[in-house]
Amino acid sequence: MSAVDDRHISVALCVDRNVLPGLHVTLFTALTHLDATRALDIHLFSDSVGPHDCERVTETLKRTNRPFRLQLRPADTSTFRNLPWQGGWMTYVRLIVPGVLSKSRLLYLDADLLVLTDLSALWDLDMQGRAVGAVSYTTIRLSNDRRFFETLGYDLDAPYLNAGVLLIDREKWIQSAVAEKMPADRGAVWQGSPNHGPKYPEPRLVSQLCVYTQAFQYPGVSESASTRRV
Repeated sequence: MSAVDDRHISVALCVDRNVLPGLHVTLFTALTHLDATRALDIHLFSDSVGPHDCERVTETLKRTNRPFRLQLRPADTSTFRNLPWQGGWMTYVRLIVPGVLSKSRLLYLDADLLVLTDLSALWDLDMQGRAVGAVSYTTIRLSNDRRFFETLGYDLDAPYLNAGVLLIDREKWIQSAVAEKMPADRGAVWQGSPNHGPKYPEPRLVSQLCVYTQAFQYPGVSESASTRRV
């Protein structure tokens, strides 16, 4: 069965105990707005969240009366200790999640989101053979991170992406060696800029990127759920 035919949407989040309140909100709103015929398979990667924390999240999600499965997965962050501190190292764990999960497609979510749309619409989109799908709402030139990316020699007219919502094709991700191409010597571009929000990926990964419309950044935006290549 293909990923888009599967009624279970695989969602991965990389969290520590500092973001537990946001985690409850993210998952509760995601389930509340999810198509009633779908279910969430939730994978929590963490270096500090424990079983008791998961029990409390489960209690919150049961109030939606929607189907879900929640699994806690211990995360080893030692690989990332040479990278810039971002309130912890869990933010970098998203890079290794596709290599851990066996799902053909997965949706990565930050744990500080207010989900006001049906994630099924994003999950079912055609990835056009790309490894990663993300949303852009402006260019690097117009972003708060312009100076940071200028020092790295990035194209200022390239799309500025929200790395907090990523649709990932696991096979393409592994084939393209996405995690291995992330430049540790550039200060972890995905999360190393002054603004800890949307990011632009390493230039060598652009061929594996599919950009989705702003409808998945701001629900209600009058754009069709289409994609474009970069």
